[in-house]
Amino acid sequence: MSAKLVPASEFITLGDIDVEQRGHENFYLENQIVQSLSWRDVTVTVSDRETKEPKEILSAISGEVAAGE
Repeated sequence: MSAKLVPASEFITLGDIDVEQRGHENFYLENQIVQSLSWRDVTVTVSDRETKEPKEILSAISGEVAAGE
């Protein structure tokens, strides 16, 4: 994917640019501080579309991701 500059007047979508190549006017939003993000025992419960009862879609998950992944 090649980076391209997008005029400020255009709507920017993630599919249009490669933010890691500073191909946009808002490159100052790039992360320069956070090295990793981790989570532990995350559970997500939603309402079932049909029954409207609570439905667990993630249960006690843990993980970690390093910057740039």
